[in-house]
Amino acid sequence: MALGALGCGAPAEPPAETGAPSAPAASEPPPAPAGSEAPPATGGDTPAQGTTEGGKPVEKLQCSMTVPATARAGQPLELQFKLQNTSTEPLHVLNWNTPLESRPMNGYLEITRDGAEVPYQGPMAKRGDPSASAYVTIAPGAAAEGKLDVALVYDLKKPGRYRIAFRNKLFDVTANKADVPRKLDQFQEMTVSCAPVETTLTP
Repeated sequence: MALGALGCGAPAEPPAETGAPSAPAASEPPPAPAGSEAPPATGGDTPAQGTTEGGKPVEKLQCSMTVPATARAGQPLELQFKLQNTSTEPLHVLNWNTPLESRPMNGYLEITRDGAEVPYQGPMAKRGDPSASAYVTIAPGAAAEGKLDVALVYDLKKPGRYRIAFRNKLFDVTANKADVPRKLDQFQEMTVSCAPVETTLTP
């Protein structure tokens, strides 16, 4: 409370508070620790949202998806997925449950047709610890891209307006190559913002 009075600052009041000139100085460190709370919140070595600007997380991985504007119902529908590293250091991303993985696993997309849910119909797997080959290294400014034929694991046989959303979770990300691979109980999950895409399937 003394800091608030000092900040409002009638010049006559500081002398009244100068009985403890160190009090303002002592109460100013809290903003510094407050600023330093962001790294622990992301697990320290999970860099995608580790720093802040204006109090908001700064994402170091940017996610985007694209699909054709129109396609034929019951035919292949290719979704292109992109993760771009906007930081100044390489990032190592576990490819599980993303189109960066060589085959679809454990439905990581949320799909609706004209507002109704389209259930996942692909394989499910309970995984053990990953190998180093399951990580994708993305250099600063570079991007990792993957493709998925959505029709392989979702029923796209009916015409309609389809909305496709990524679940926005990466299982493990680190900037420290020595950490790769990590055990399941050492994963540092990360949320990324990936805008949904829409397509119209015609008869």
